[in-house]
Amino acid sequence: MKPNLIELQHSQIARTLVQLSALIHEPEMVCSILAVSPQNIVKGFAWGSHFNALIVHDHHWYLARDIPIELLRSLLPLIEGINRIFFIQQFIQPLGHSSAEEAAQYLVNLQPCLLCKHTWEQLDMMAAPLQGVSCTLAQARV
Repeated sequence: MKPNLIELQHSQIARTLVQLSALIHEPEMVCSILAVSPQNIVKGFAWGSHFNALIVHDHHWYLARDIPIELLRSLLPLIEGINRIFFIQQFIQPLGHSSAEEAAQYLVNLQPCLLCKHTWEQLDMMAAPLQGVSCTLAQARV
């Protein structure tokens, strides 16, 4: 069965933050995948950052992409201690030029890491804007 994919449109940090937090806290949530992508890549160096999320519920998938990185920093305290949240340990390719279906499939096919007290700091460090950082993008499993 193909999932019903709903793309969330970012308008304001506060509104999107409430929307994502509510979806992650719902009992229907199967898992969530959080990822950071560079805003721009110039000759292998990343500048700026975007936050991306795929929230999987029993019957719907919710995709949020190319959201300002500040939202991730605001979201982290709200989701602390919630089970079934994963993140991608490497930066991912920017998702803005992909269709919603391609972006969701790309996130599902990346190697995830469980977000827990031992990995929390790693995701927190990724929630800062990039300023000319050399980066290798995560590759999807085929």
